[in-house]
Amino acid sequence: MIEIKVSAGAARLLQTEVLTCGRVGLRCRLHFDAVWQGLRRVAVIAGSAGVDLPLDGDEFTVPPECLAHAGDALNIGLYGTSDDGRCVIPTLWVNCGEIRAGTVLTENPEQERTQSLLSQLLALTAEAQSIAERLQQDAERGRFSGACFTPAVSPQGVLSWTNDGSRENPPSVDLAAAVLAALPDGDEVSY
Repeated sequence: MIEIKVSAGAARLLQTEVLTCGRVGLRCRLHFDAVWQGLRRVAVIAGSAGVDLPLDGDEFTVPPECLAHAGDALNIGLYGTSDDGRCVIPTLWVNCGEIRAGTVLTENPEQERTQSLLSQLLALTAEAQSIAERLQQDAERGRFSGACFTPAVSPQGVLSWTNDGSRENPPSVDLAAAVLAALPDGDEVSY
């Protein structure tokens, strides 16, 4: 809760809390001195938006549109007027603090990341299978002289080759490591 002491034209912050964008239901309590007795009171709130809020008592809820954007400052001022207009008291602004970025709900990011990784692995496996099939077809058509190279993918995601002609095989490729290396920096999830 935010608490503000109001003395004539002065206003002083007694208590604030961390302000986060997207917050709804932030309460503010005002402590008025005797000068404010009988005045119509309006809280003037300036943050991500500006709102004039007529007061019925000594507490109000900060409108959520005033807390919509991180980086903005939340300022509260008060404005009092007598019924005959002879007494008008605007206060100084009270800076309640900077609105900071708040947590935003996501739709299960771990599942999306896992699905993305799985999709990448499946795509690499399908590509390896396609290459193997093309090579086998080429070998059956006699396009290679000497050795027939046969690919294999281990359960750990390592692509390796064998051949029937005692030739040197291409180097093995760790497909799983290649996918993990393609993930954004800072990824601390184990797969």
